[in-house]
Amino acid sequence: MKLNKIFRLASLLSRCIEKSTTQKKHVAAVIDNGKIHCIRPNNPGVHAEFLSFSNFSNYKNNKSKKNCKILLVIRFENGMFKNSKPCKECIEKLKHHVKKIIYSTGDICNPFVCEKLEDLKNNWQSNLVKKIKDRVYMK
Repeated sequence: MKLNKIFRLASLLSRCIEKSTTQKKHVAAVIDNGKIHCIRPNNPGVHAEFLSFSNFSNYKNNKSKKNCKILLVIRFENGMFKNSKPCKECIEKLKHHVKKIIYSTGDICNPFVCEKLEDLKNNWQSNLVKKIKDRVYMK
């Protein structure tokens, strides 16, 4: 996908970012066959990429999880794109269903990265997952 098209799509998504009810606002959309489906912001405890893909799967006849070509995830704050690389858990949940992911980086020179999800690595865990693991291990 060309960079100017990514910017146009990201601008469209950035208009939906205020619907997020969390401090770090992310929004994601499934792009399949050149069409945008299921634009979703994150909610407390649920990441935008997971919400967007889950709604896309339900949209596609509610059968077993459907594959999509691209998932676009952005974080937009104070008029700037910020890092929105998916966490370890989202990568694990989506890697068998999403072919490519485009995410904002927060880098002015390289604002977006497109990667095959099966090749994407990230050891970062969300704050919610860290809290849950801390509670489990403390008992």
